[in-house]
Amino acid sequence: MSASALKTPSPGSVTMFSTSWCGYCNRLKAQMGREGIAFIGGDPSRIQEVRRARGEIAAFVELHVEQGGTLERLGVDIGVVEGIVAVDRWNITVDGVANHGGATPMDQRQDAGLAAARFIDAVHRIVTSVPGRQVATVGQIQAHPGAFNIIPGRVDLSLEMRDLEEDKLERIFERISAETRELSRATGTTFSFDQFYDHEAAPTDERIRAEIAVQAERLGLSAESMPSAAGHDAQSIHRIAPIGMIFIPSVGEYVTPLLVGGSRGSLYGNIIQDFFTKAANWPFGSAMSMAMLVMTLALVAVAVRMVDLRKLIE
Repeated sequence: MSASALKTPSPGSVTMFSTSWCGYCNRLKAQMGREGIAFIGGDPSRIQEVRRARGEIAAFVELHVEQGGTLERLGVDIGVVEGIVAVDRWNITVDGVANHGGATPMDQRQDAGLAAARFIDAVHRIVTSVPGRQVATVGQIQAHPGAFNIIPGRVDLSLEMRDLEEDKLERIFERISAETRELSRATGTTFSFDQFYDHEAAPTDERIRAEIAVQAERLGLSAESMPSAAGHDAQSIHRIAPIGMIFIPSVGEYVTPLLVGGSRGSLYGNIIQDFFTKAANWPFGSAMSMAMLVMTLALVAVAVRMVDLRKLIE
């Protein structure tokens, strides 16, 4: 629930626990979390001992701030998350010819900077031309040699794309690649792509989504189905257990006071109570998982924090 989730230097740093829990913690993520685990009194050398097997967890439900403005704009109380999007990332290099910016005529340049700029525009145009909720971002740009009077001979930039439909991302990237070839011919430059990150989508379980919707209606909370475009613990847990996720609105970096208790009852409390009775009939477990109990305790802290924030928001 903290603002740190909005400024994550690496995709693995905020989901260290969940990736370890499901046995998906690679060496990089383990190294990133080692210092933090030791700081709070843990033993990072025993991280593999927390691994859980498929079937040990009946369900995992995560409550999270939306990290966007959709719920606030629509005036909706909660978001019922359909799934966590797939994420593809590339490092891109545009190679041209560095030359003197004053002595080289405009029609004789192989300007990597110009090609990179047209590429960014092409990404935006192509992605927005396809119906759906997919997004793409060019978040890093570095021109070389980076002098005022030198035509860039190389530009390094990044590309990230996200959507629930992985095949759609593939089709969009094919269109981007085709346009890149045209840009190369027009500008006398070359593009190279290095895909270094490919994270699969994590759909939420339809039974959990239905239960969330039922309990929200029972409590008089309006709900909107929506994808999660950011990474979360549930994205890792889905490898070993069914997942569900609830978004609550946020204004800036503040969480709005969602009623998790009081006269209208507790959305999470109702969901968990029903899960206790239904989990025995689900094929992946005969008892409620510790994850659900941990989530209940976490909600107590969330509720307390909401009380603290209420005066700042209202």
